[in-house]
Amino acid sequence: MVIKHAEVMDNRVAVVDIEGPLDSYTSPDFEDYVNLLLEKNIVFILFDAARMEYVSSEGIGLLLFLQKKISEANGFFVIFNLQDEIQALYSLLGFDKIFRIVPSRAEALQMMDRQIELRDSGFSDEGDAGEPEEPAVEIAVPPAPEAAPRAQPPEAAPVAAEEPAPRSKVVACSTCRSQVRVDHDGDYLCPHCGTEFTVTGMDPASRPATATGEGFGPLIVECAQCKGLIRVKKPGAYRCADCGAKFTVSPDLAVKF
Repeated sequence: MVIKHAEVMDNRVAVVDIEGPLDSYTSPDFEDYVNLLLEKNIVFILFDAARMEYVSSEGIGLLLFLQKKISEANGFFVIFNLQDEIQALYSLLGFDKIFRIVPSRAEALQMMDRQIELRDSGFSDEGDAGEPEEPAVEIAVPPAPEAAPRAQPPEAAPVAAEEPAPRSKVVACSTCRSQVRVDHDGDYLCPHCGTEFTVTGMDPASRPATATGEGFGPLIVECAQCKGLIRVKKPGAYRCADCGAKFTVSPDLAVKF
């Protein structure tokens, strides 16, 4: 396997390209290569998979691990140019809902540009959900499709949305990003991967006052499918610009996909 990269966007983004398979023999070399980029404080990484001939289960596991590690460094990881056979396999196994995958280099650069701009504005992947180490984080809300690469994302027109139960809250598992609804303070297990997490602040006495109308923002939220970030300023219905996922934001800041 041959690994190389090019640094773009003022040397803040690395476009990594591998030629050959990503399997049990080559995965350690690829992991070491990405770790060297992280040590150089290059945490925004695009993976050009056009010449990746094959990916094994160990290779997929490594990509999941690297995506989590890059996210913990407040970076962003995007895969593009996947071969049709590998793309079909990812879709069949549901990995297209976990990885950030786009068809072309241009779309990957556009997605990365938007993420860097949000982080330069002081926001990170976890948004208002707390520190990244916390097991449970608030579901984030993505942008409208017509958002320009470096423009503030437009606001969707508010529409009536069904609010969740008064004492319920949707959180995302920090390991597999699955959505979990909880209705009281306490310890929980993710039903999908078994990760333990704790929820606090649900009791009325400790719950902060919530907004009751327009002007609760700005709020930075994260798409439950592609993990892209978007700024919203009012309750309403929205659609993710990166993957098209639909969601609503209620006046009490609850997000529903």
